[in-house]
Amino acid sequence: MSVEIFGTEENFKNFRCIPVSSEELFNTVWQRAIDALGLRLIGNGVWLFKKDLRDILDEFKRVDEYIAQNESIPMQCRLSISERIGAVLRDLESNWNEVSDVERLWMG
Repeated sequence: MSVEIFGTEENFKNFRCIPVSSEELFNTVWQRAIDALGLRLIGNGVWLFKKDLRDILDEFKRVDEYIAQNESIPMQCRLSISERIGAVLRDLESNWNEVSDVERLWMG
């Protein structure tokens, strides 16, 4: 299984699904970072609301910084996660702007 950001409403047809992580990696690495940072908007099994887009992007950046500094995570894993977060940061806003009538997406 994997964690992705995607639309679930009828009007999401043009939103391109954004892969985030394998579920196992998300649960073992990402979720620890999310919990340690006290983040509230991103996670596995949460709604993302367009009104919170700036804060959502900020939370992804904070996870990236946290993981990059965590030397207990193997370097290759940190680099892979950083690359994936970079793709999310590049794609989420532009994809969402293309389907401006979609107010929420599912991350899970």
